[in-house]
Amino acid sequence: GVSLTHFTIRAPFDGTIIERHLARGEYVQADADVFTLADLGTVWVDLTVYQKDLILIRKGQEAVLTFGHGVDAVTGTIDWISPLVDEATRTARARMVVPNPDGLLRPGYFGVARVSAEQLEAAVAAPHSAVKTYHGHSVSFVQTGAGFTPREVTLGRRDAAQVEVLSGLHAGEVYVQSGAFTLVAQLSKDGFDDGHNH
Repeated sequence: GVSLTHFTIRAPFDGTIIERHLARGEYVQADADVFTLADLGTVWVDLTVYQKDLILIRKGQEAVLTFGHGVDAVTGTIDWISPLVDEATRTARARMVVPNPDGLLRPGYFGVARVSAEQLEAAVAAPHSAVKTYHGHSVSFVQTGAGFTPREVTLGRRDAAQVEVLSGLHAGEVYVQSGAFTLVAQLSKDGFDDGHNH
């Protein structure tokens, strides 16, 4: 009276089946790997680090991962760096541990990691989009009583998102952050070479 056609296989932990290694009717040994199970609540992300950047990468650093295709950027921590450099590619591997509570990150995704190698303070910083080139000078458009006026700025250090403004823009001033190219085009069209937009 015992059925020999149905067997219950219990996993040692909760997870998601990501691979199946058997087909219906297949004979398997008792110690065979029939499924691959993964807990995707936390995922490991393998990073490819160029040789020139290895000196900047350290265990414990935070990095921001972007994947595109509607997947939000996530932040994780580097917890391992390979001691070896691949001779062919001149790269090394590093690993990040990233929380994935909603399961949005899937094995096989390709993305870009941005690691903050150093944190510096700047009195005034602005996004790259706020600085435009006009007649060979870097300018930002600052709000005045007459509208938005182009003002020449002196730039300092920069990263992927922002640039330090050494002079020409003061903390607390209202300036154009995006869309400044439209104002530059209007200046060129109207021939405002005196530096004022009325």
